[in-house]
Amino acid sequence: MEKALGVSENVGEYVLSENTRILIVDDNEINLSVVGGLVETLYGLECDFALSGFEAIEYVEKNKYDLILMDHMMPEIDGAETTRKIRALEKKSGDSVPIVAFTANNVDEIKDELSSAGMNDILSKPIDHKELSLVLFKWIPKEKIILKEEAPQAFCANYIQNKEVTGKTPTELATFVTLKGTENICGLDIKSGLAFVAENQEAYEKSLAIFTYKTPNTITEMENSLEKGDIKDFSIRVHGLKSSLASIGAASLSNLALDLEMMSKNGKIEDCRKKLPELITGTQKLIFDLKKFFSETPESKLGVLEVKPEEYHTRIDKIKKLYKNYDFEGYSREIEELSKFNFENTLNEKVKRLKLLVETFDYLGIGAFLDE
Repeated sequence: MEKALGVSENVGEYVLSENTRILIVDDNEINLSVVGGLVETLYGLECDFALSGFEAIEYVEKNKYDLILMDHMMPEIDGAETTRKIRALEKKSGDSVPIVAFTANNVDEIKDELSSAGMNDILSKPIDHKELSLVLFKWIPKEKIILKEEAPQAFCANYIQNKEVTGKTPTELATFVTLKGTENICGLDIKSGLAFVAENQEAYEKSLAIFTYKTPNTITEMENSLEKGDIKDFSIRVHGLKSSLASIGAASLSNLALDLEMMSKNGKIEDCRKKLPELITGTQKLIFDLKKFFSETPESKLGVLEVKPEEYHTRIDKIKKLYKNYDFEGYSREIEELSKFNFENTLNEKVKRLKLLVETFDYLGIGAFLDE
């Protein structure tokens, strides 16, 4: 892997420039929330988020980034293949952005594969905020790294000793847990979940909200994969759920998902079919309990993926072009990506209707919708 760009020692003496640009790529929205929340908490930086390798490539074509954090295992196009495509683009542009993989797999088993694809480094999931800090300062260019004494108003790199970042003391955080009644949610270790987001209460609540609202769809996708006998897709889906469960502090269920992932990698599809109901039952129980946790609708906490109406119209225009070119795979993929975003309610309902038209292969209905 290539030589680092930034600094590798005494990172606590530095902060990152406010114009540092980071792209985070993961099909798992909880991972986006956790990693994005950490970067914002530790350094006050806002990131761009891509929900697939295809979307990441589009972002790279339009923007210049100082660092890309890329998930290894994603459906359709994984992190390694996405990196290869980005490196191919760079041969034309002359750019070379550092790309760091994050993975819940055994690093030693995939290190050579990711390095040959053009990735610069690897972070293990669940992400540890101290390890993330080291990686950021290692790969972000030196000109974006500033001594604290020269930037007194910037966020402190050592989050633990900087109360201003969260505005919450450990005592206040403990009160939050008690007030919300989360200690009564079986199988959820709040302390562990908060640790993954550097004790950032807002980021943790956002992760819980995304998990509550989006995981039922993941369960359906896993069931569909097994029903079709697509063991590879099932392995990717259960791998993502494993990471989500670990990130919110549900270790026991995460370990159960790990067992299923190992079964799937060994091709034991019948064992997966027998074991999956146990994971689904436990996860659904957790979702049921979490719904009672929120005093407001979980959708209101999905801020990491909230986008303006203009984004909806831009993506619909792209879908129209693909539809007119009879590119079913292309516009189906774009509609799937569109469904992952959180628009205002009216647009969300439109997206749901469009997705249903695709799932039922109603080509005329899709055309009529796009002409509205």
